Amino acid sequence: SIPVQSLITQAGVQEFLLAHKNEDAKNIVLKYAGKVDFDLAPITQQIELRQKARKKISSFITPYTLLLPKLFEQSTHQEVAKYKATLINGNTYLDATTGLGIDTFFIGKNFKRIVCLEADPRHAEILVHNYKQLDVHAEIHHTTLEEFLKINKAVFDVIYIDPDRR
Repeated sequence: SIPVQSLITQAGVQEFLLAHKNEDAKNIVLKYAGKVDFDLAPITQQIELRQKARKKISSFITPYTLLLPKLFEQSTHQEVAKYKATLINGNTYLDATTGLGIDTFFIGKNFKRIVCLEADPRHAEILVHNYKQLDVHAEIHHTTLEEFLKINKAVFDVIYIDPDRR
């Protein structure tokens, strides 16, 4: 799999993503295969996912946020996350199964301290990257809740758990 940062820093990739954000991915492959200096597969995947994301999580999408199919499929619709945010508030918040982080993107605005746990290393890398792009100030740990609790004795007002269901 391609490192997250290469999708961002490789010459011409961001410009290509922005220039072709509304095009059909299959047409992009046919038109540009062998004509660009980067692998089209992850780029067209980003284009397809961002097109779908406009309906589900538009507030979360910027020219620099990244998606993975599983993270996107498992993500909460932003309207549901906004509703959850009306129900939850306090000082300290722990999201034990952060994933793409849509719930915490909205709920976290109601807290002073946000801690996110993500067991999958690639998902954690995407989360760190996206939250940086979105200016979300959260402590992100690549670990499970069980491991985190073994070494961290902090008390949280809310511990939020919404695990992967597939």
